[in-house]
Amino acid sequence: MFFYTSDMKYMMKTIPEREFESFYYVLQNYYQHIQTNKNSLITRFFGLHHLAISNQESEFQKPVYLVSMENIFGDFNVTWRFDLKGSTANRQTLKGKM
Repeated sequence: MFFYTSDMKYMMKTIPEREFESFYYVLQNYYQHIQTNKNSLITRFFGLHHLAISNQESEFQKPVYLVSMENIFGDFNVTWRFDLKGSTANRQTLKGKM
């Protein structure tokens, strides 16, 4: 799920636990890269969050993992978006010419 600020400049995105762990592992190197390369086109992440949401009626807690980041699509209208992760699960493709 995605959550946006009212001005669309920032967003929070839910992520799977494995992505949270992977990002946590590289977080220090990511930060150093961004500090050294101020003009980098890599998305700016501002926070990595782990929440435990519990039900008052039970002791069950559901973990939720989030990243807060800048919204690179906030300043302009995007006609086409492509997911370059490589997975074909639950994806749609364009038929014919674009």
